Amino acid sequence: MEINTNFGAGGVGGTVPPKRLAAATSKAPETASFAGSTALESALKNTLDSRPEAVERARALISDAAYPSSETITKISRLLAGKAGAGTE
Repeated sequence: MEINTNFGAGGVGGTVPPKRLAAATSKAPETASFAGSTALESALKNTLDSRPEAVERARALISDAAYPSSETITKISRLLAGKAGAGTE
């Protein structure tokens, strides 16, 4: 069996390999602008670690004995049982 490694001969079925693009000659800027990152860092420092309204809602939900509803618990348990059964085949 002979293998022809001359890829310029037209390739398989007459296809021609793609031409390589010339390397880009543009240079990256010598200095980067950090104005955007400074603003982002400042905004991050001024952000609260938690949202008081979300914490209050969570406290209200966990103190409610009816949360989550029995219907929601049933749906979740069926979903989990279905997923667990699917993995045992």
